[in-house]
Amino acid sequence: MRSIEEIEALLEEALDGSARGRLVARGEARAIIRRNGVLPADAPQFSATIEADLGDHGFAILDAALELRSLDRSHALVRPAFQTAAKIMEALVRNGDPERTDRGFLRTVAGASYHLGSYAAVAFSLFPRSELPGLNVSPAEACLISLILRDFDSLLGISRRWLLNPDNSDLTMADQMQEGIATQSDVYAVAITSGMMRGLALYEFALKCEFR
Repeated sequence: MRSIEEIEALLEEALDGSARGRLVARGEARAIIRRNGVLPADAPQFSATIEADLGDHGFAILDAALELRSLDRSHALVRPAFQTAAKIMEALVRNGDPERTDRGFLRTVAGASYHLGSYAAVAFSLFPRSELPGLNVSPAEACLISLILRDFDSLLGISRRWLLNPDNSDLTMADQMQEGIATQSDVYAVAITSGMMRGLALYEFALKCEFR
């Protein structure tokens, strides 16, 4: 694990508006002027690698923000780091190609980042009800979206369906591993998702108990 001083140095450089040729500003400008992923004919010329550059920059900042938060939740750089990571993820999908397969994932990461940065209202605004069916999200991502929207009934329903599905049980996964049907990565993915679902279900139960 990096020291607080090392993370501070990384974030201070990454959060500077001029970082990487004003990458964040260029990404936001590109997102504003395009429509369905297509730039107008008279749009400024953007780098051919801007998508990859934004993703790399955004996830690096998010990783550092999470690490810093684990060391010092009240550090002055935590909130702006999460906010900047969220802006980058949002810029990757805003007004983007509606057929982009990872747009639900990136929007979920943006929402979670805003939420961790204490920008709950902005996180909420990323998920209009009318757009949820077409987001192409995994059950885990759908659970996170439900949490951001404070839709605890949906959260409980998604987590319950996952945890009660025999296909996701430890025994089933062990059998599939032995038969060569599932890979080690498949097992890890199911185990991590199941752990997350249990945690969110317990959180929902705790909230209900508190409300009562």
